[in-house]
Amino acid sequence: MGPPCGGKGFFKKKYLSNYHIISMSSLLSDSIKKFPEIETFQKKGELVPDQITLPILSEELERLERSGIKKTVLDGFPRNKDQSIFIRNFDNIKFIEIKPKNKTLIERFYLRQKQEDRIDNDIETFKKRLELYHIRQPSIDEMLEGKFILKLPDSEIKDEIKLNELERFLSSQRKAIFTTV
Repeated sequence: MGPPCGGKGFFKKKYLSNYHIISMSSLLSDSIKKFPEIETFQKKGELVPDQITLPILSEELERLERSGIKKTVLDGFPRNKDQSIFIRNFDNIKFIEIKPKNKTLIERFYLRQKQEDRIDNDIETFKKRLELYHIRQPSIDEMLEGKFILKLPDSEIKDEIKLNELERFLSSQRKAIFTTV
């Protein structure tokens, strides 16, 4: 878990590449044909309502279960208290939290802005997303207490000992859903 531009994508690619990855942003973007209102929320930097998000995710998780995929990473979920309640009920879920400083986040945003073409790729939308993250994160942390396997402040994101420990834990799991909100 972590704020927008927190390094979750980098972390996911480097340490969780052996897992099936569900990017909520991509999953929602792929669902725009079925739910055109998704694009409006994304352009404004707002959360897509749970009555749209939860059924889309549930359907994807059921599809993966039927196809025999046992290890999954959710990128960008949960984003609010109700989503935390929804996902907390999975007994095989663990959370990784990445917490960079705001200065680092803004620097990464400008770098990402140059590299990626995204619907929400302007500074005002980013600041709104960051503000929403800071408002809702304490209630998410409370709902998920006891489900975290690793919390990385900025200074530890490249700490090889912690990351080796994480890799050993991940490889020992037979069935798991990890989330890197």
